[in-house]
Amino acid sequence: MLELLAQVDPLAAVLGGLWLFAAGMFPLGFMLGAPCSACCNSCELCTEGQLPETLTVTFDGLEDKTPGPDLITLSFSACYGSSAEARVTAPGGDPATDKGPLGAVSLTSGGSGYARLGRVAPTLTVSGGSGSGATFTPTLETSKDSCGLDRWALKSVAVKGGKDYVDGEPLTITVATGDTEEQAATAIVHTEREEPTLSLDGNATASITLDDNGDGTWRVASISITNGGSGYSDNYPIPITLGPDDVEVGAAVVYGYTGRIEPTVSVTPHETPGTGATFTPTLTQGTSPFDGRDAWTISGATITAAGTGYSVGDMLLGQATDGLPVDGGFNVGSVTAVDANGGITGVSVGGGWFYKSDGMLQSVDVLYGGLYYKDTGEPASVEVTGGGTYYREDASLPPYVADVTVGISQTAPSNGTGATLTASVEDDTASANFGKITGVTIGNGGDNYLAWQWRNTKCCGDYYNGLSVVLKRNNDCIPGGSASGVCTYTHRFCGVGNARGFLGNATLTYRGPSLAPTLSLVSEAAQLASLCANTSDQFGLSGICNTFFTATGNVTNCSNWAGVSFSASGGATASVTAGGSYDATFRNPGGGACSICCKGESQVPLEIEATINDPRTYRPVDFSGTYVLPWRGQASGFGGIIQSGSVWYTFYQPPNPPPFTSPFVFISVWTEPCSSQTTTGFGPDDWGCDDCHKKCRERASVMLANNSSAAGQCGYATAIDEQTACSLCVETPICSMAGKSFQLQSTCSGTVTLTT
Repeated sequence: MLELLAQVDPLAAVLGGLWLFAAGMFPLGFMLGAPCSACCNSCELCTEGQLPETLTVTFDGLEDKTPGPDLITLSFSACYGSSAEARVTAPGGDPATDKGPLGAVSLTSGGSGYARLGRVAPTLTVSGGSGSGATFTPTLETSKDSCGLDRWALKSVAVKGGKDYVDGEPLTITVATGDTEEQAATAIVHTEREEPTLSLDGNATASITLDDNGDGTWRVASISITNGGSGYSDNYPIPITLGPDDVEVGAAVVYGYTGRIEPTVSVTPHETPGTGATFTPTLTQGTSPFDGRDAWTISGATITAAGTGYSVGDMLLGQATDGLPVDGGFNVGSVTAVDANGGITGVSVGGGWFYKSDGMLQSVDVLYGGLYYKDTGEPASVEVTGGGTYYREDASLPPYVADVTVGISQTAPSNGTGATLTASVEDDTASANFGKITGVTIGNGGDNYLAWQWRNTKCCGDYYNGLSVVLKRNNDCIPGGSASGVCTYTHRFCGVGNARGFLGNATLTYRGPSLAPTLSLVSEAAQLASLCANTSDQFGLSGICNTFFTATGNVTNCSNWAGVSFSASGGATASVTAGGSYDATFRNPGGGACSICCKGESQVPLEIEATINDPRTYRPVDFSGTYVLPWRGQASGFGGIIQSGSVWYTFYQPPNPPPFTSPFVFISVWTEPCSSQTTTGFGPDDWGCDDCHKKCRERASVMLANNSSAAGQCGYATAIDEQTACSLCVETPICSMAGKSFQLQSTCSGTVTLTT
């Protein structure tokens, strides 16, 4: 195949990437041609006349503009249903002339769930529990949710029979197949209750009186001791013992009181350095002032050993050694006299209350009666603790249809008011679209709306409308099958002017008197798909201006091309006349002319002079002067600040690449297409300029350093931001930067003037 392509001169020289576009337009025989010079000098397809050496083609009707993004967003809100989407498609165009009432709405997605099937009561079954034999019969109640949809809940459960159930245990609620459970119901069983049989813990016996609380529980009202038993502690809580099947909901609090006998107590010196003194206390029975019960107090003490080292006033402590204090330990006296060795010769003693429990209960005090009952295990009732939510759908019933509100949100320049939209919902339950929004009706179009506006994102007309190009007949014939051939006329345009070097071309194909000739335009600006349209095509394989034309009629006389016209989808047209002076350099002069900004008008200078006016006279080096800047091509440049498609000139002194050594001067001057420079790449509407490649910016930057410190380096550059970018764009073509002056600002003091 490569050998065949090589024989097609000059079309075979066009890079394979752009021929991918043409391959879809032409017969395979055209692509796989072979030389046949006699055929095309007096083409065998011509039955009358002879093909001219050249044809002049004039293009018209190619688009600059495409509809921009939607300016009006529609939203659908309803109590149920979601995901419907629609867009307003009219009016659109020029904001100054085309605003008006909403004219057309396109539904892009009907969503789902905007209609629901009718509903009937579900079937619930109640079962479970640890017992057996009970029959549970549920009763449901109906209501409507916040969206007006019917729903059912478990209202009550009747119970009959059964045994061995546990009071308060949960039951199981299930739904029949086909029912919907949105929220599960909950219920517990309550059993029959009887008065419990309670007793005191331990070996004492007592008569316990219970009071009925009226809610199926009993409480301890009083306790009478019939046999005090043994081993109890005085004034301590006594647990309640449950009888068979008794249930304790809340424990009673009861304190038991035993009989009291005389305790054993001691009197000892306290917190003194003395040692050896002992006493025998005297106890007197009485009534404790602390609890009003029998207790013994220390009424005196006999000194049984004087000891040594004591002092008058030392404290004496009374303690129970076999028994309990009524209210803790006591200071019961003090030393009143001592001998020469500090032996105790006199004391004053009296105080403290003590007792000893005999372990036999005399009485019980009920502080809290508790809550008790006896569980019989026989179900008495069911408590519904949560009704849940249930329903069954029935397609035979009238469906529920949501009330859908269509909202309108706008982005400037659309600022319409007054429009009303109504959504239609499919309510036929047998339809595959049941529950979907099937259309949007404009009730009142309002005014001043704009669905979209034209954006200059193609700019094909800017390149080609009104362009007349002379095509030269190729001296070859490419077989078209059936032993016939086709003759071609072509001219190559500039590429986009970067390292990829893709070429554009216009090619007219004569296919004989019985077939209409065809015309193809392979865009010289193919790569502008990535500069001017929001597309991932950044390699020029599908130019946004590529167009395939078909003639409105056949050419039966090869010499007569008068009145032959071509048309293409989208409204593009082309007219053809015989003859014309062929210029191989037309729109293809070479060099930087192929840049987007120059548009093939003329070759760019191979070098330009740039004059710097540097007013920083206090610096050691003055960079004022004239410099020669060679053309560097159109590839991306220094620091990422220069975009593809630019005409770029630079000068650096001393002539070695970065890292820079001081002193140095680095000058860059370039053009670049508007709407192309961003921090992230290309975009169709950077800074809102909406100019695509119709306009370009002329830019310059200077970096100067005249000592080795960072403080001696200054970078000067034009300011590019959202406020100034569009105003910096100028009309194209721009093939030379001669005579341009730049006032460059810097973070360092002063400005630099650069003139080219």
